[in-house]
Amino acid sequence: MTENDEHTAGWEGYRAIGLVDNPFRLPARTGPDEVGIKLTTRAASLKLLTAIEEVIAGDRPRPVRVLKSSTLPAYYPRSAMTTTLRELGEGSETGLLPVYVQLIMMRKGRIRGTLSALAELVVGRSIDLTIARYAQRALSEPDALLPEWNDVAALDVADLLDRFESEPAATVAEVFGAPVELRENVAGGLAEVMRNSGMRQAHQPIDPQEDDATSEEDAAEKLAAMVDDSEGPAEDEATEEDPAAHEAAVVSAYVIAHLKKHVSPVLGRGLRAYVLSGTAAMSQELKVTRAPRKTLGAIARFAKLTFRSVVIIYDGFEAWDDIPDDQRAIIVSGLSEIRFALGADGVIVIAGSEAEAPEIDDQFATAIRVDWTMPELQQVEVPDTACGYDVFAGWLQAATLPGADTSALRARVERVCAGSETLSAGAALAAEEIEKAAAEAMGG
Repeated sequence: MTENDEHTAGWEGYRAIGLVDNPFRLPARTGPDEVGIKLTTRAASLKLLTAIEEVIAGDRPRPVRVLKSSTLPAYYPRSAMTTTLRELGEGSETGLLPVYVQLIMMRKGRIRGTLSALAELVVGRSIDLTIARYAQRALSEPDALLPEWNDVAALDVADLLDRFESEPAATVAEVFGAPVELRENVAGGLAEVMRNSGMRQAHQPIDPQEDDATSEEDAAEKLAAMVDDSEGPAEDEATEEDPAAHEAAVVSAYVIAHLKKHVSPVLGRGLRAYVLSGTAAMSQELKVTRAPRKTLGAIARFAKLTFRSVVIIYDGFEAWDDIPDDQRAIIVSGLSEIRFALGADGVIVIAGSEAEAPEIDDQFATAIRVDWTMPELQQVEVPDTACGYDVFAGWLQAATLPGADTSALRARVERVCAGSETLSAGAALAAEEIEKAAAEAMGG
């Protein structure tokens, strides 16, 4: 089984046998002398995925603390993190949305760096499906107090709901536009979109003080939004002569208004930017806010329509000792605010050295700790080393979902590996046995 085959982390077949993934699955063209190292770093990655599975099962997810060995070369934890991001990437069946943030980004703003990365990912991954699901919600639970609802109420709302349910991508393309980076005839092109956004972001306070009453928009943004609304597509006389265009205009205007009122004015502006200009404008618009913590939480709730959870991975914390004391306090405060803002919609992962970091360890004392010291490396890094089942059992445990009983699976793997003379031969047999067990669990 290789990573070019169809099943990925989170596949229901793996879940059916108690695993988050096949721990013995290797990249294509892995040489025999690489097998031990690749499977060790893969097991470290799967430990993190199973820890994430554990915390998102709670009402308020606990943080996850990844502990990298200070004595291991950087290659090994870097390889484990790369594997983690690949398993959570496009095509992943985990249902998780990963946001990767380096420590250096936190030094430039305790929340805005995370907000920027989250905005890009939410818009870049299945945004049309997320819009479709929000449109369904807005139409199935209408806000009749919004003036935009009056025009929508005259349409066949039941048919609209059915289309958003059965053909979400196609219906979003018809009503809001396809998820393209830039729509045709956008004045100035992408360069102008980015320039305008950059100018507006430059005037935002980096680390504003905010509470639940803080507005996401200042007076200028509110005025700009009012002007935009007055020039919306629903006011275009040409759409009145085209039923499909008229429907798209009034539905999009209503959903935008609903999103502004019930979730976030910034998200409402973002969806409007999507309609008018495309995904590039939307992702930039989501970064323009006077209350970044509040906006970050709203975007996470929006993403939850499509994803099981947002996972924000903070990496590079092995450089924690090099951060000035005052900056450390700001960063720890920001991590706490972000965790609070995410609530049940996301989890934070902090990856750094296993050495003590009092500011982080005290603040996140309830965090699940994931050991990336990889003690088996010395045993398996020798090319064509003998197959030791104790190591295989450890790798299988690393991929085991919380609370799952995999004793029968472990016995199967041990039987097929018995007599294998090399680690690479045993790993190939173990990978195949996992796939057989998963196929059987799925009725194959």
